[in-house]
Amino acid sequence: MTDNNKTDLPANRKELRAKVEALLKEIDDP
Repeated sequence: MTDNNKTDLPANRKELRAKVEALLKEIDDP
């Protein structure tokens, strides 16, 4: 793998946060 992921991180941060929050909701509300 290359270092391209580092450049993509800032743009995808909102997407990642939404995914994490969705997962946390699933854990809190099975």
